[in-house]
Amino acid sequence: MKDTIAIIPARKHSKRLKLKNIKDFLGKPLIYYTIKSALKSKFISEVVVSTDCSKTKKISEKFGAKVPYLRDRKLSGDNATTIQLIRDIYKKYISKKQKIKKIIILQPTSPLRDYRDVNNSINFFNLKKADYVVSVCEAKDKNWFINIKPDKGINKNYMYKKQKQSKNYLLNGAIYIFKSSLFEKNLKIKRPYAFIMDSKKFVDIDNKFDFELARLIKKYIKC
Repeated sequence: MKDTIAIIPARKHSKRLKLKNIKDFLGKPLIYYTIKSALKSKFISEVVVSTDCSKTKKISEKFGAKVPYLRDRKLSGDNATTIQLIRDIYKKYISKKQKIKKIIILQPTSPLRDYRDVNNSINFFNLKKADYVVSVCEAKDKNWFINIKPDKGINKNYMYKKQKQSKNYLLNGAIYIFKSSLFEKNLKIKRPYAFIMDSKKFVDIDNKFDFELARLIKKYIKC
């Protein structure tokens, strides 16, 4: 059942990589890969790009996404949060759509995430009857740590071994899913879960190095 709307946040300015959301990535604008993965999902009824950039709007619409309005300046600064953005879109656009039960946030800076990850994460959300799901990747185990103080150098007993623990996970920035009623009634999240993705997809583009790394992985590894 297509009861999910995808929101792709793509503001114009980026401190470390200029216009990164529409930067050429293997022959297509970076945002194309996220739009494509959302449109191919069997659960998503509509793909909405939230941007303050007319060029990004034009490119997004070319590839099948909707841009119902350009984002307000107050929601495009460094201090604006994703929750504030969703609340704004919910109030102006999503609240009029009765069949929408879930909102999935897909950041364009995660081009290694594909439609199968989107489908699997929504399946997981449904199975757990969750309020909120966030994607993670398993962190590499580190057996040894070094104990240092930046101003005083290395401590005398500077090496120690980590005790055996359960697996550790890191947010990979690829997928966030919310029950839409959270934004209608200001309900608290009571059932949050983590959706585990393949660790090779742990690339969230923030700078030029991330961009080149993601391009290499996308080009030479199936993901």
